[in-house]
Amino acid sequence: MKKGKIISIVSGSVLLVALIIAIIFLFRDTYKYFYTQIDNTKYTITIDDDKNLYEYKLDSYNDKGSLKNISFKTTRELRGGAFLKLKYTNLGGVVTWEEVKWDELPEKLHSIYQKQE
Repeated sequence: MKKGKIISIVSGSVLLVALIIAIIFLFRDTYKYFYTQIDNTKYTITIDDDKNLYEYKLDSYNDKGSLKNISFKTTRELRGGAFLKLKYTNLGGVVTWEEVKWDELPEKLHSIYQKQE
């Protein structure tokens, strides 16, 4: 009987430690930054609480040029051709965004995007 109790306690402890590690890993989310260029042919409009929401689904790149298709919502149509810097988390998606100028894009992205005059 004692051996079974010890095995149960050890198994429970291992499971608890694994659960804690998994929670820390999942919630240890850090921000990543991606850059995109607005294409106003790539959004859909939905209505939420009597407001139009524009959901953009755009190819976005990190500062090393790695591609990720990211979606985010706004309450208005954004300026076509504008460059955005997206603050992104794996758990929450786009947290904030800001418009940036061509010169503020990472150099590696200049060959991907076209300069807007």
